[in-house]
Amino acid sequence: MKYYHYETLVVALQATGVFLMIEYYAKYCSKHKGTFRNKVYSFFKDTFMSKIIYSLSVCSYGMYLVHYFVVYGIRWVSNNMFPIYTAKPVIMPLVWIIVVFFSWLIIYVLSKIPYLKEVSGAH
Repeated sequence: MKYYHYETLVVALQATGVFLMIEYYAKYCSKHKGTFRNKVYSFFKDTFMSKIIYSLSVCSYGMYLVHYFVVYGIRWVSNNMFPIYTAKPVIMPLVWIIVVFFSWLIIYVLSKIPYLKEVSGAH
């Protein structure tokens, strides 16, 4: 069984690079109106996609805290019939989508409960 270590300098630099790329892209698109890049940026900024991205960003810290329990739940449910760590690479994106969705759902529901809103990680 192969485990990956995400606590490395390389991962931190990759995350920083992706953040800076998105920030630069937003600044570039705001200066160049009417281009294809601006239309793509406007699609993500002005449609329902912006609400989804905002919700994911608000809930992201809580999702980080909860995702292990979702992965553990998937492993527990599928222990005998579908071991996820030995699955084919085609199935892993589906597992990733399930983990992200259920992590977001848990934090979203917790953020709607008045007393749990403070500890859910969402504001």
